[in-house]
Amino acid sequence: MSKITTGQIGELINQSNSGKISREMLQAFLNCELVVPHLNVEGEVIILHLGDRTYEALTPLKPGEISICDCTMVQRSKEMRAYLGEEEARYLMKHQAGIPVVLQGRISFIFRGWCKPDHAAEVYHDGAEWVMTWARIDGSYGDGVRLVRLIK
Repeated sequence: MSKITTGQIGELINQSNSGKISREMLQAFLNCELVVPHLNVEGEVIILHLGDRTYEALTPLKPGEISICDCTMVQRSKEMRAYLGEEEARYLMKHQAGIPVVLQGRISFIFRGWCKPDHAAEVYHDGAEWVMTWARIDGSYGDGVRLVRLIK
């Protein structure tokens, strides 16, 4: 059995290919094994290309840490220049289609620069779509949480 990547599937179903898909191409697709890139979210820097912006999704944890408290989260988000606010959170939501599917249900994004008393903006996948909510900031944060830093 041959293999097909998610990128090749995108090419296959691209609107501009409408009417150009041959019987052979479709048959090859139907006989393929889907290869989804592996992503180990533990400690990795994740690059997100959303619209005309590029972000890094960074873990606030240092090697050996399992979780950190909110005051440490605030300190690290500032140290990492990942203290984004409302504009960037809304931009991420507007361009959520660009967030890799492999991240769904595995991580959430915290925007420490956009806070209400005792809450910070959080974007997570609820099983159907990426949603934004207000997360209490009195708890601890583990490896499933990412801070977002704008690269360009």
